Amino acid sequence: MGIIVYLLSTAGGNLATAKQQQKIDDWITIKKLKVEKVDGCDADNKELRTKLWEVADKRGYPMLFIREGDSYEFIGDYDEIEYLMESEQFDARFASAEKE
Repeated sequence: MGIIVYLLSTAGGNLATAKQQQKIDDWITIKKLKVEKVDGCDADNKELRTKLWEVADKRGYPMLFIREGDSYEFIGDYDEIEYLMESEQFDARFASAEKE
């Protein structure tokens, strides 16, 4: 089973990003998924943040990945995750993720 890696930013940013991150937090909580949060603004996470952005082939916050061992699979940014929720595909997409 994979662990969800949640790339987010705790640094100020803008209101839209903060709202998007709150919605993703809510969805993860509702779905009872085990998640590892990575604050991309924390200097200690710079190497991992860069690796995740390379896997995603884009930069930004928030983003979700599934980690299995040392391998990361990009699931989506906010718009893609919102689409999965609205189209009722979220559960199927995260079927391999660990639950709390």
